[in-house]
Amino acid sequence: MIAADTRGVVFVVDASAQEWSDTAEYLYGVLLRLQLLQDAPGNKREVIPVLVACNKSDLFTALPAGRIRSVLEGEVEKVREGRSKGIVGVGEEEEEVEVLGGVGRFTFESLEELGVKVVFKGASTSKDGWRVPLGEWVGESL
Repeated sequence: MIAADTRGVVFVVDASAQEWSDTAEYLYGVLLRLQLLQDAPGNKREVIPVLVACNKSDLFTALPAGRIRSVLEGEVEKVREGRSKGIVGVGEEEEEVEVLGGVGRFTFESLEELGVKVVFKGASTSKDGWRVPLGEWVGESL
């Protein structure tokens, strides 16, 4: 659960993953909750920073952070399309579904207008590889 006093979110992904659809589902849920939190009455924050930490970037099979961003943008768009179509049972009324990122094709930049800034950084937990990238992000964001 994401609390109203959330200062930032670190979402860790495996940079060497072969399949990204499950990751996109989880990321969609996190980002949608943050978007709804920003829309809540009485919210005084300008931006909630999100770091997508691309772990295991030192592996030969790992994708670079920029490529992971592109892949996840496409996968999140697929999730968005699927959820926006929604399935309505016989005799049920159609409910309005919250859409991540507003109208049009999804991009992580579109979330900035809604108060959620997403940054991708690659590193590895081996040999203390996250201290500098994570420290930089914390210093810039929080």
